[in-house]
Amino acid sequence: MKQVFQLVVGLFIFFPSAKAQMNLRCDSVRNKILEIAHRHVDSEQSMKTEFVAKAFSSRDCFSEAAVAELYETEFIKYIELQKSSWKHWKPSAGWIATFCLALFLLLKDFIKSTCRFGLRLFGGWIYMRLAGSRLLRRFAIKNYQAALAKRYSKVKIVFRSLRPLNMADGFVPLKVLDSLESRQMDVLEAARIFDKIVVVGDPGAGKSMLCKNLLYSYGKGSWHLSSIPVLVELHRLNDPSTTILQLLVQEFSRSNFPNAENFVLRNLETGRLFLLFDGYDEINTTNRAGATEKIKDFIEKYPKSQLIITSRLAVYRNEFSTVVERVLNMVEFSHQQIRAFLESWRTDMPADKSIDQLMITLQERPRIMAMATNPLLLTIIAYLYTDTPLKFPHSRGEFYEKATDILLSQWHTEHNQFDARDKALILQRLAFAIQSAA
Repeated sequence: MKQVFQLVVGLFIFFPSAKAQMNLRCDSVRNKILEIAHRHVDSEQSMKTEFVAKAFSSRDCFSEAAVAELYETEFIKYIELQKSSWKHWKPSAGWIATFCLALFLLLKDFIKSTCRFGLRLFGGWIYMRLAGSRLLRRFAIKNYQAALAKRYSKVKIVFRSLRPLNMADGFVPLKVLDSLESRQMDVLEAARIFDKIVVVGDPGAGKSMLCKNLLYSYGKGSWHLSSIPVLVELHRLNDPSTTILQLLVQEFSRSNFPNAENFVLRNLETGRLFLLFDGYDEINTTNRAGATEKIKDFIEKYPKSQLIITSRLAVYRNEFSTVVERVLNMVEFSHQQIRAFLESWRTDMPADKSIDQLMITLQERPRIMAMATNPLLLTIIAYLYTDTPLKFPHSRGEFYEKATDILLSQWHTEHNQFDARDKALILQRLAFAIQSAA
């Protein structure tokens, strides 16, 4: 009997009643309805009551109304749970977009500057390699012009290094004399008449400043010739291994036009370069003969190129007579040019000094006025009058003495430890030796 009882109990355990099976099935349906409600909330969908009610209603478990109530109740409950629980919070796409926008606004200046810097680096890398090509030729020429305008915008004065003059204000147009026709003209006017000229003058007559002003004029767009000016500083030919082509390419490179060799060669052939050979007298006497032949050969190789060669009058011995058309002499400043030059000093003059007063003083001292026709000596006169308390000299000897004292003292202060008196003694002995050898 005991065994029969155990068997009956076992059957009830392994084979539940129909009612129990129905309850299990309804619980499963209920769980699915709850799961569907959670899924819809997580995916940010709206309530789908009608769809869920039809899908899960049955005669045995839940009617459509019961399914709808269960679904909607759980849907709302789950939303409230998400709002109150940080663990279940998940950022929506809108929140992510808002955060990204706020971050961008905070970092936009940094991002822009970083992008600009990167583009400049990349653009600079491209420009450094392709500036001389036809692709970037116009852009490179504009860069060259801008660099020239900046390089030569200031007139640097050795003894007044902290206060340079403005080229636009301080440069007075210089004239040259064609002695064959007894005619004075501006340099650009001479360049329209003659393709190849030598310009000679005394020390301080403004030969180098003339070249710099031509370059500045081209940079500022007031150059009225179709050619492109480029400077060749002839003292660089003191190195016998240096070629003129190298100097031209280097000069373009110094003015923000890198890798210009092909451009230079092409424009030398077509005559679009205006060559400014400055400072023939600055070539050492030991190197001058070789450098002269190098310059002449270069001119003959590229006959279409316009050029100016500058030199001190005392040095030039018609070495280029076979390759140039004219030798022109620098003309001294007129009284009108002296006044025009002094205008650039007006703002620096003390209240008790004026340009009119200085002009009257110069006219009362004819020997000093004669010296003022030289641009370099006029610069020293303007400096002594404007920047120092010294009384104006009456004679040339007194002028030279005061100018030497001031310049040696200033140079001593700015550049080395040697006493001005010691330097004056050395210069006296040197001057005596030069005069004795003359």
